[in-house]
Amino acid sequence: MHGARLARALKRVGLRAVGALLIGLPGITNADPVVPSGTGPLPDLQGNAKVGATLTAQYTNSYKSVLPPEIAELVAAGQFVSEVVLRPKRKDLFGAGKGGTASLVSIDSRGGLQPPPTAVTGSLLADSVGDSQVSDQEKEAYALLWNAAVQTWKMRSLSVAASLTSFVPSSEEASKVDFQIQRIYPQALGVSPGTLKPFFREKISALQPAVLKGLTWLTLRFHGTDEDYMWAASPVTGQVRQLTGSNRADSMYSGAFSPDDLWVWSGKIEMVTPTSVSSQALLVPVVEGVPTSQTQGSCLTSSYGKGNSIELNFASRRYTEAPGWNPTSTKLVLRNVVKIDLQSRDPFSVDARQRMYLDAETSLPVYKIVWGLDGKVRKIVIGILGTIATQEGSMPGWRGEVIITPPTSGHSVLIVNGLDTCSKLVPGRDIINFDPSTIGEKSDAAKKPQATPTPVVNPESIEPVDE
Repeated sequence: MHGARLARALKRVGLRAVGALLIGLPGITNADPVVPSGTGPLPDLQGNAKVGATLTAQYTNSYKSVLPPEIAELVAAGQFVSEVVLRPKRKDLFGAGKGGTASLVSIDSRGGLQPPPTAVTGSLLADSVGDSQVSDQEKEAYALLWNAAVQTWKMRSLSVAASLTSFVPSSEEASKVDFQIQRIYPQALGVSPGTLKPFFREKISALQPAVLKGLTWLTLRFHGTDEDYMWAASPVTGQVRQLTGSNRADSMYSGAFSPDDLWVWSGKIEMVTPTSVSSQALLVPVVEGVPTSQTQGSCLTSSYGKGNSIELNFASRRYTEAPGWNPTSTKLVLRNVVKIDLQSRDPFSVDARQRMYLDAETSLPVYKIVWGLDGKVRKIVIGILGTIATQEGSMPGWRGEVIITPPTSGHSVLIVNGLDTCSKLVPGRDIINFDPSTIGEKSDAAKKPQATPTPVVNPESIEPVDE
């Protein structure tokens, strides 16, 4: 009885769709999520329990139609367990962001924006096509990807405090790396010195453990088809080495997470070709904790602590049969999503083909499946959505993700512990801090007591940044 009632209620869940975000784009409707025929009913709740039902391996067949196939396989293998609820308790968890358009732009045949706007204040409405050879489906896919990119673009300057916990295959042993993600959008901040004028500058720096402190990746990304500029700094030698844009897909820290996994998908839009777009209803992971926020000048600092962050099973032991990496404070909520298949245009990228699932209302990526050059699945990313705070107020955003690499049986969990957004350039996130000449330094563990090492930049391996 309880199961039937919940199944009927599930079909009545009301969700606004992406129509308000992508005006004039085909294929996206404002229909409520509909449970596919043969799905459910939800596992019975016991009496008047206030928690949701638990999705475990025994319910795989009933729910595989509302899960990506790769996630359904994890559930069937007992590798992924989660609470399922009809809707989150917080009504603003999926509240629509500000509407409007920063600039009317067209999308060219390679997915680029014409002209590239300097800044955005809301969702980017791409309602015209610059090349008649581009199909409506490609236009729709590119617009969705740009609306996902807008999530960080409109923050202008941000710093994310994060931790990455990696689990040893076939073991409950885990190692943890604390690191910082900093990104600025110079033109959105009103500054654009030099000749390069990158779309954004991004720096990923390890903080703990001490042996990794100073391990840094720097990316400069440009509008159009120009390849990313990328550098890596070693904490052992203090040297900086220039990489290729393709290296953003390479693993770092744990052998699972890569810079392109930030915000689930942080790839270069002009370097992929959409091959299909479709809509469906899927169960999406969310965490309902609210950040503690404080305003200081032009910045807003938010933090997540115990009770409003992402907890893992190796600490909480909520699910006795599930692995330690399994999140236990998240819930699965039925949402309209858009599935986009992408083919890489970069012959050197290890991510040959990708499948993206974006929440239809917010454009936030929720799942990513990656196939390697051998045609096999090389990575599964499970995004976790929740509430974040910026100068615009509370809004849905990225709170973390699970990264799984089937070839190595690796599992890592990235958790966002804090977010700092600023509407202006601030010390520590000004242009000079995103220059390759400033990122190399030996870690304390690699320093000799009698020596005073200085950052080393190899002029033969780094092109001048001219800033």
